[in-house]
Amino acid sequence: MGQVLLRQIRATDIEGFHAARCTVARDRRRLATNELPPREHAVALATRSIDGGWPFIVALGGETLVGYCDVSPIPRKAAPHVGELGIAIVPEWRDRGIGRRLMIAALDAGWRYGFSRIQLSVYASNERAVALYRKMDFIEEGRLRRSVQVDGVFHDEILMAIVRD
Repeated sequence: MGQVLLRQIRATDIEGFHAARCTVARDRRRLATNELPPREHAVALATRSIDGGWPFIVALGGETLVGYCDVSPIPRKAAPHVGELGIAIVPEWRDRGIGRRLMIAALDAGWRYGFSRIQLSVYASNERAVALYRKMDFIEEGRLRRSVQVDGVFHDEILMAIVRD
């Protein structure tokens, strides 16, 4: 495992994006889902991002997509200034600073895109992610208690955002 390249997603990355998303979903501790994300969802998100010029940064370890960070507009007409951040890194590539690098690149692209608020939700039990978001200047704005249930276990979600004037 060597150098990691970061760049905007391309159509040729869609299968790798779907594979990475499924790998992360299988651990059932980071993505708010009880099932593997359908391929069609990955295709739709990536295609909308590419067509819309939305920030969607991928991390490539050689030819393999090993992580991603996207900032997508939320579907609310009164909030065109708000982006929703999503990030995931496959397990064997964690603890290498890739998440921080992805977030820096995606946030920079998000500000350039025109967002002035970028928000996210994270399981409170995902302490490492919460710590990273705080280091990146995200502020906790609220908590949804017992909002998600995975494998019979309830999780609180922390709502966080970073706002830029």
